Amino acid sequence: MKKIHVICFQVPYPPTYGGVIDVYYKLTSLKEAGYYTILHTFRYKHKKFEKELLAVADEVLYYPRETSFAAQLSTIPYIVNSRRCKRLLADLQKDDFPILFEGLHSCFFLSNKALENRLKMVRTHNIEHEYYRHLRAASHNLYKKAFYTIESIKLERYENMLAHANYILPISKNEQMHFARKYPESNTIYLPCFFEQKEQTAFPGNGHYVLYQGNLAVEENIKAVRYLLKEIIPNLPYIRFVIAGANPNKRLLHVAKGFEHVKIVPNPSDEELEKLITNARINLLLTFQNTGIKLKLLNALYKGGYCLVNTPMVSGTGLDEICEVANEPQQIIASVQKLSRQPYTAEIHEKKMKKLKSLYDNTSNIQIIDRIFEENHIG
Repeated sequence: MKKIHVICFQVPYPPTYGGVIDVYYKLTSLKEAGYYTILHTFRYKHKKFEKELLAVADEVLYYPRETSFAAQLSTIPYIVNSRRCKRLLADLQKDDFPILFEGLHSCFFLSNKALENRLKMVRTHNIEHEYYRHLRAASHNLYKKAFYTIESIKLERYENMLAHANYILPISKNEQMHFARKYPESNTIYLPCFFEQKEQTAFPGNGHYVLYQGNLAVEENIKAVRYLLKEIIPNLPYIRFVIAGANPNKRLLHVAKGFEHVKIVPNPSDEELEKLITNARINLLLTFQNTGIKLKLLNALYKGGYCLVNTPMVSGTGLDEICEVANEPQQIIASVQKLSRQPYTAEIHEKKMKKLKSLYDNTSNIQIIDRIFEENHIG
Protein backbone atom coordinates (compact mmCIF):
# COMPACT_ATOMS: atom_id res chain seq x y z
CA MET A 1 0.00 0.00 0.00
CA LYS A 2 1.30 3.45 -0.92
CA LYS A 3 1.42 5.83 2.05
CA ILE A 4 1.52 9.60 2.01
CA HIS A 5 1.44 12.61 4.36
CA VAL A 6 -0.75 15.53 3.24
CA ILE A 7 -0.25 18.86 5.04
CA CYS A 8 -3.25 21.14 4.56
CA PHE A 9 -3.33 24.86 5.35
CA GLN A 10 -6.75 24.55 7.02
CA VAL A 11 -9.44 21.98 7.75
CA PRO A 12 -10.49 20.87 4.24
CA TYR A 13 -14.17 20.54 4.99
CA PRO A 14 -16.73 21.50 3.87
CA PRO A 15 -15.29 21.71 0.34
CA THR A 16 -16.92 25.00 -0.59
CA TYR A 17 -14.16 27.18 -2.03
CA GLY A 18 -10.97 27.16 -4.10
CA GLY A 19 -8.04 25.38 -2.55
CA VAL A 20 -10.16 23.44 -0.07
CA ILE A 21 -12.14 21.89 -2.94
CA ASP A 22 -8.90 20.77 -4.58
CA VAL A 23 -7.55 19.28 -1.33
CA TYR A 24 -10.76 17.49 -0.32
CA TYR A 25 -11.33 15.80 -3.66
CA LYS A 26 -7.63 14.97 -3.92
CA LEU A 27 -7.95 13.15 -0.59
CA THR A 28 -11.06 11.39 -1.89
CA SER A 29 -9.21 10.31 -5.04
CA LEU A 30 -6.15 9.13 -3.09
CA LYS A 31 -8.39 6.94 -0.94
CA GLU A 32 -10.18 5.52 -3.98
CA ALA A 33 -6.77 4.72 -5.52
CA GLY A 34 -5.77 2.74 -2.41
CA TYR A 35 -3.37 5.18 -0.72
CA TYR A 36 -2.98 5.25 3.05
CA THR A 37 -3.24 8.97 3.80
CA ILE A 38 -2.17 10.81 6.96
CA LEU A 39 -3.78 14.25 6.92
CA HIS A 40 -2.15 17.05 8.92
CA THR A 41 -4.35 20.14 9.11
CA PHE A 42 -4.34 23.52 10.82
CA ARG A 43 -7.34 24.77 12.78
CA TYR A 44 -8.38 28.37 13.22
CA LYS A 45 -12.02 28.96 14.12
CA HIS A 46 -12.82 25.71 12.32
CA LYS A 47 -14.59 22.63 13.59
CA LYS A 48 -12.66 19.36 13.43
CA PHE A 49 -15.16 17.55 11.17
CA GLU A 50 -13.56 14.33 12.43
CA LYS A 51 -16.12 11.96 10.93
CA GLU A 52 -16.11 13.67 7.52
CA LEU A 53 -12.32 13.77 7.25
CA LEU A 54 -11.84 10.19 8.41
CA ALA A 55 -14.04 9.22 5.46
CA VAL A 56 -11.34 10.50 3.08
CA ALA A 57 -8.15 10.03 5.15
CA ASP A 58 -6.87 7.19 7.31
CA GLU A 59 -5.46 9.41 10.06
CA VAL A 60 -6.21 13.07 10.84
CA LEU A 61 -3.94 15.22 13.01
CA TYR A 62 -4.80 18.79 14.01
CA TYR A 63 -2.51 21.73 14.82
CA PRO A 64 -3.19 25.25 16.11
CA ARG A 65 -2.37 28.39 14.15
CA GLU A 66 -0.43 31.20 15.80
CA THR A 67 -2.64 34.14 14.85
CA SER A 68 -1.37 36.79 17.25
CA PHE A 69 0.07 40.07 15.95
CA ALA A 70 3.52 38.75 16.91
CA ALA A 71 3.23 36.16 14.12
CA GLN A 72 3.29 39.03 11.63
CA LEU A 73 6.54 40.45 13.03
CA SER A 74 8.84 38.25 10.97
CA THR A 75 10.50 38.19 7.58
CA ILE A 76 8.62 34.92 7.01
CA PRO A 77 5.16 35.51 5.48
CA TYR A 78 2.35 35.47 8.00
CA ILE A 79 0.49 32.71 6.14
CA VAL A 80 3.57 30.50 6.65
CA ASN A 81 4.80 31.71 10.04
CA SER A 82 1.39 31.17 11.63
CA ARG A 83 1.70 27.47 10.71
CA ARG A 84 5.08 26.68 12.32
CA CYS A 85 3.92 24.11 14.88
CA LYS A 86 6.86 21.95 16.08
CA ARG A 87 4.54 19.04 16.75
CA LEU A 88 3.94 18.78 13.00
CA LEU A 89 7.66 18.24 12.38
CA ALA A 90 7.78 15.59 15.11
CA ASP A 91 4.80 13.77 13.59
CA LEU A 92 6.35 13.81 10.11
CA GLN A 93 9.51 12.18 11.48
CA LYS A 94 7.69 9.10 12.76
CA ASP A 95 8.12 7.39 9.37
CA ASP A 96 9.68 8.00 5.96
CA PHE A 97 6.54 8.35 3.80
CA PRO A 98 6.44 11.00 1.03
CA ILE A 99 5.03 14.40 2.00
CA LEU A 100 2.62 16.55 0.01
CA PHE A 101 2.65 20.19 1.17
CA GLU A 102 -0.59 21.94 0.18
CA GLY A 103 0.25 25.51 -0.78
CA LEU A 104 3.19 27.68 0.20
CA HIS A 105 1.25 28.22 3.45
CA SER A 106 2.25 24.76 4.72
CA CYS A 107 5.95 24.90 3.74
CA PHE A 108 7.57 26.09 6.98
CA PHE A 109 9.41 22.76 7.42
CA LEU A 110 10.08 22.13 3.72
CA SER A 111 13.80 22.95 4.05
CA ASN A 112 14.26 21.41 7.50
CA LYS A 113 17.28 19.09 7.67
CA ALA A 114 15.22 16.45 9.44
CA LEU A 115 13.27 16.01 6.19
CA GLU A 116 16.10 16.37 3.68
CA ASN A 117 16.00 12.71 2.60
CA ARG A 118 12.23 12.58 2.17
CA LEU A 119 10.29 12.78 -1.09
CA LYS A 120 8.66 16.22 -0.89
CA MET A 121 5.97 17.53 -3.21
CA VAL A 122 4.45 21.01 -3.07
CA ARG A 123 1.03 21.66 -4.55
CA THR A 124 0.95 25.34 -5.56
CA HIS A 125 -2.53 26.87 -5.66
CA ASN A 126 -1.33 30.30 -6.81
CA ILE A 127 1.73 32.37 -7.42
CA GLU A 128 1.10 33.71 -3.95
CA HIS A 129 2.86 37.07 -4.12
CA GLU A 130 0.94 37.94 -7.31
CA TYR A 131 -2.30 36.85 -5.66
CA TYR A 132 -1.64 39.18 -2.72
CA ARG A 133 -0.87 42.07 -5.06
CA HIS A 134 -4.29 41.59 -6.62
CA LEU A 135 -5.88 41.50 -3.15
CA ARG A 136 -4.19 44.81 -2.37
CA ALA A 137 -5.53 46.35 -5.57
CA ALA A 138 -9.07 45.11 -4.88
CA SER A 139 -9.22 46.24 -1.24
CA HIS A 140 -10.61 49.58 -0.09
CA ASN A 141 -9.39 49.10 3.49
CA LEU A 142 -6.11 50.89 4.24
CA TYR A 143 -5.04 48.40 6.92
CA LYS A 144 -5.69 45.47 4.59
CA LYS A 145 -3.86 47.22 1.74
CA ALA A 146 -0.80 47.63 3.97
CA PHE A 147 -0.98 43.99 5.12
CA TYR A 148 -1.34 42.67 1.55
CA THR A 149 1.57 44.82 0.37
CA ILE A 150 3.93 43.61 3.09
CA GLU A 151 2.80 40.00 2.75
CA SER A 152 3.31 40.11 -1.01
CA ILE A 153 6.92 41.28 -0.59
CA LYS A 154 7.60 38.55 1.97
CA LEU A 155 5.98 35.88 -0.19
CA GLU A 156 8.01 36.80 -3.26
CA ARG A 157 11.21 36.31 -1.25
CA TYR A 158 9.99 33.19 0.52
CA GLU A 159 8.95 31.48 -2.71
CA ASN A 160 12.63 30.46 -3.13
CA MET A 161 11.83 27.83 -0.49
CA LEU A 162 10.34 25.77 -3.34
CA ALA A 163 13.86 24.91 -4.49
CA HIS A 164 13.86 22.38 -1.61
CA ALA A 165 10.93 20.46 -3.12
CA ASN A 166 11.56 17.38 -5.24
CA TYR A 167 8.39 18.12 -7.16
CA ILE A 168 6.33 21.28 -7.66
CA LEU A 169 2.75 20.53 -8.72
CA PRO A 170 1.10 23.70 -10.09
CA ILE A 171 -2.65 23.92 -10.47
CA SER A 172 -2.54 25.81 -13.79
CA LYS A 173 -0.37 25.84 -16.89
CA ASN A 174 0.48 29.51 -16.43
CA GLU A 175 1.98 28.67 -13.05
CA GLN A 176 3.74 25.62 -14.47
CA MET A 177 5.74 27.91 -16.76
CA HIS A 178 6.55 30.29 -13.89
CA PHE A 179 7.82 27.62 -11.49
CA ALA A 180 9.66 25.57 -14.14
CA ARG A 181 11.58 28.66 -15.18
CA LYS A 182 12.43 29.79 -11.64
CA TYR A 183 13.20 26.41 -10.03
CA PRO A 184 14.83 24.15 -12.65
CA GLU A 185 16.37 22.05 -9.85
CA SER A 186 12.87 20.82 -8.90
CA ASN A 187 10.63 18.75 -11.15
CA THR A 188 7.64 20.92 -12.08
CA ILE A 189 4.65 18.86 -13.24
CA TYR A 190 1.26 20.30 -14.10
CA LEU A 191 -1.35 18.61 -11.90
CA PRO A 192 -4.90 19.70 -12.84
CA CYS A 193 -7.21 20.49 -9.97
CA PHE A 194 -9.47 17.97 -8.29
CA PHE A 195 -13.17 18.67 -7.88
CA GLU A 196 -16.51 16.95 -7.37
CA GLN A 197 -17.42 14.85 -10.41
CA LYS A 198 -20.65 13.13 -9.49
CA GLU A 199 -23.32 12.50 -12.09
CA GLN A 200 -26.00 15.16 -12.34
CA THR A 201 -29.60 14.06 -11.79
CA ALA A 202 -31.21 17.20 -13.29
CA PHE A 203 -30.52 18.57 -16.75
CA PRO A 204 -28.91 22.00 -16.31
CA GLY A 205 -29.69 25.43 -17.69
CA ASN A 206 -33.50 25.36 -17.49
CA GLY A 207 -33.88 28.41 -15.24
CA HIS A 208 -34.44 31.89 -16.63
CA TYR A 209 -31.84 33.77 -14.63
CA VAL A 210 -28.16 34.67 -14.57
CA LEU A 211 -26.15 33.55 -11.52
CA TYR A 212 -23.04 35.05 -9.99
CA GLN A 213 -21.75 33.07 -7.01
CA GLY A 214 -18.72 33.19 -4.74
CA ASN A 215 -17.58 34.05 -1.22
CA LEU A 216 -18.90 37.61 -0.92
CA ALA A 217 -16.49 38.43 1.91
CA VAL A 218 -13.47 37.99 -0.40
CA GLU A 219 -12.02 41.15 -1.97
CA GLU A 220 -11.87 39.70 -5.48
CA ASN A 221 -15.54 38.68 -5.46
CA ILE A 222 -16.69 41.95 -3.89
CA LYS A 223 -14.96 43.79 -6.74
CA ALA A 224 -16.67 41.55 -9.32
CA VAL A 225 -20.13 42.13 -7.81
CA ARG A 226 -19.55 45.90 -7.67
CA TYR A 227 -18.63 45.77 -11.35
CA LEU A 228 -21.80 43.84 -12.23
CA LEU A 229 -24.01 46.21 -10.23
CA LYS A 230 -22.46 49.25 -11.89
CA GLU A 231 -21.70 48.19 -15.47
CA ILE A 232 -23.89 45.21 -16.39
CA ILE A 233 -27.06 44.79 -14.35
CA PRO A 234 -28.50 48.34 -14.88
CA ASN A 235 -28.34 47.73 -18.65
CA LEU A 236 -30.30 44.46 -18.51
CA PRO A 237 -33.51 45.41 -16.64
CA TYR A 238 -35.57 42.55 -18.12
CA ILE A 239 -33.21 39.75 -17.13
CA ARG A 240 -33.22 38.22 -13.65
CA PHE A 241 -29.92 38.12 -11.77
CA VAL A 242 -29.15 36.05 -8.68
CA ILE A 243 -26.07 36.83 -6.57
CA ALA A 244 -25.31 34.07 -4.08
CA GLY A 245 -22.52 33.61 -1.56
CA ALA A 246 -21.23 33.72 1.97
CA ASN A 247 -21.27 36.82 4.14
CA PRO A 248 -22.25 39.62 1.72
CA ASN A 249 -21.34 43.00 3.17
CA LYS A 250 -23.98 45.63 3.93
CA ARG A 251 -22.89 47.91 1.12
CA LEU A 252 -23.45 45.23 -1.54
CA LEU A 253 -26.85 44.37 -0.04
CA HIS A 254 -27.86 48.03 -0.07
CA VAL A 255 -26.85 48.60 -3.69
CA ALA A 256 -28.49 45.37 -4.88
CA LYS A 257 -31.80 46.34 -3.26
CA GLY A 258 -32.01 49.19 -5.76
CA PHE A 259 -32.72 46.70 -8.56
CA GLU A 260 -36.02 44.82 -8.69
CA HIS A 261 -34.55 42.20 -11.02
CA VAL A 262 -31.70 41.27 -8.63
CA LYS A 263 -31.99 38.71 -5.82
CA ILE A 264 -29.28 38.26 -3.20
CA VAL A 265 -29.02 34.79 -1.62
CA PRO A 266 -26.78 35.14 1.46
CA ASN A 267 -25.03 32.09 2.90
CA PRO A 268 -26.79 29.44 0.78
CA SER A 269 -26.56 25.83 1.91
CA ASP A 270 -24.55 23.44 -0.28
CA GLU A 271 -27.80 21.98 -1.63
CA GLU A 272 -29.29 25.41 -2.33
CA LEU A 273 -26.15 26.62 -4.12
CA GLU A 274 -25.98 23.47 -6.23
CA LYS A 275 -29.58 23.98 -7.36
CA LEU A 276 -28.86 27.60 -8.22
CA ILE A 277 -25.81 26.62 -10.29
CA THR A 278 -27.62 23.77 -12.04
CA ASN A 279 -30.77 25.70 -12.92
CA ALA A 280 -29.16 28.97 -14.03
CA ARG A 281 -29.32 29.55 -17.77
CA ILE A 282 -26.03 31.43 -17.43
CA ASN A 283 -23.35 31.16 -14.77
CA LEU A 284 -21.62 34.54 -15.05
CA LEU A 285 -18.12 34.39 -13.57
CA LEU A 286 -15.70 37.30 -13.69
CA THR A 287 -12.30 37.82 -12.14
CA PHE A 288 -9.78 40.61 -12.33
CA GLN A 289 -6.77 38.53 -11.31
CA ASN A 290 -5.17 35.87 -13.46
CA THR A 291 -4.00 33.61 -10.64
CA GLY A 292 -4.47 29.90 -10.06
CA ILE A 293 -7.60 28.33 -11.44
CA LYS A 294 -11.05 29.25 -10.29
CA LEU A 295 -12.62 26.09 -8.89
CA LYS A 296 -16.06 27.67 -9.06
CA LEU A 297 -15.64 27.79 -12.85
CA LEU A 298 -15.09 24.03 -13.02
CA ASN A 299 -18.01 23.51 -10.67
CA ALA A 300 -20.28 25.66 -12.83
CA LEU A 301 -19.15 23.98 -16.05
CA TYR A 302 -19.70 20.51 -14.61
CA LYS A 303 -23.05 21.20 -12.96
CA GLY A 304 -24.57 24.11 -14.86
CA GLY A 305 -25.62 25.40 -18.26
CA TYR A 306 -23.83 28.17 -20.14
CA CYS A 307 -20.77 29.79 -18.58
CA LEU A 308 -20.06 33.40 -19.45
CA VAL A 309 -16.58 34.48 -18.33
CA ASN A 310 -13.88 37.05 -18.96
CA THR A 311 -10.41 36.18 -20.22
CA PRO A 312 -8.59 36.11 -16.83
CA MET A 313 -11.08 33.50 -15.61
CA VAL A 314 -10.02 30.96 -18.27
CA SER A 315 -6.40 31.95 -18.93
CA GLY A 316 -4.16 28.88 -18.91
CA THR A 317 -7.07 26.46 -18.34
CA GLY A 318 -7.93 25.27 -21.85
CA LEU A 319 -11.60 25.91 -21.04
CA ASP A 320 -12.19 28.93 -23.26
CA GLU A 321 -13.71 26.84 -26.07
CA ILE A 322 -16.57 25.62 -23.85
CA CYS A 323 -17.26 29.04 -22.32
CA GLU A 324 -18.63 32.26 -23.77
CA VAL A 325 -15.79 34.76 -23.32
CA ALA A 326 -16.48 38.50 -23.10
CA ASN A 327 -14.47 41.30 -21.52
CA GLU A 328 -15.88 44.80 -22.11
CA PRO A 329 -19.25 45.75 -20.57
CA GLN A 330 -21.02 45.95 -23.93
CA GLN A 331 -19.65 42.53 -24.91
CA ILE A 332 -20.86 41.00 -21.64
CA ILE A 333 -24.30 42.61 -22.01
CA ALA A 334 -24.62 41.33 -25.59
CA SER A 335 -23.57 37.83 -24.54
CA VAL A 336 -26.11 37.74 -21.70
CA GLN A 337 -28.84 38.81 -24.12
CA LYS A 338 -27.83 36.16 -26.68
CA LEU A 339 -27.48 33.25 -24.24
CA SER A 340 -30.72 34.14 -22.43
CA ARG A 341 -32.61 33.60 -25.69
CA GLN A 342 -30.67 30.45 -26.64
CA PRO A 343 -31.84 27.12 -25.16
CA TYR A 344 -29.19 24.97 -23.49
CA THR A 345 -29.40 21.70 -25.43
CA ALA A 346 -28.25 18.13 -24.85
CA GLU A 347 -25.88 18.46 -27.81
CA ILE A 348 -24.20 21.53 -26.29
CA HIS A 349 -24.00 19.79 -22.92
CA GLU A 350 -22.44 16.63 -24.34
CA LYS A 351 -19.75 18.61 -26.18
CA LYS A 352 -18.96 20.58 -23.03
CA MET A 353 -18.70 17.51 -20.81
CA LYS A 354 -16.47 15.65 -23.26
CA LYS A 355 -13.99 18.54 -23.35
CA LEU A 356 -14.16 19.07 -19.60
CA LYS A 357 -13.42 15.44 -18.78
CA SER A 358 -10.52 15.36 -21.25
CA LEU A 359 -8.82 18.20 -19.36
CA TYR A 360 -9.88 17.68 -15.73
CA ASP A 361 -10.37 14.14 -14.48
CA ASN A 362 -9.63 13.07 -10.91
CA THR A 363 -8.64 9.53 -11.89
CA SER A 364 -6.12 10.78 -14.45
CA ASN A 365 -4.75 13.23 -11.91
CA ILE A 366 -4.00 10.48 -9.40
CA GLN A 367 -2.03 8.66 -12.07
CA ILE A 368 0.37 11.62 -12.09
CA ILE A 369 1.04 11.05 -8.38
CA ASP A 370 1.31 7.30 -9.06
CA ARG A 371 4.08 7.98 -11.59
CA ILE A 372 5.99 10.13 -9.10
CA PHE A 373 5.91 7.25 -6.61
CA GLU A 374 7.04 4.81 -9.30
CA GLU A 375 9.91 7.06 -10.43
CA ASN A 376 11.15 7.12 -6.86
CA HIS A 377 10.57 3.38 -6.26
CA ILE A 378 8.02 3.97 -3.50
CA GLY A 379 5.15 1.63 -2.72
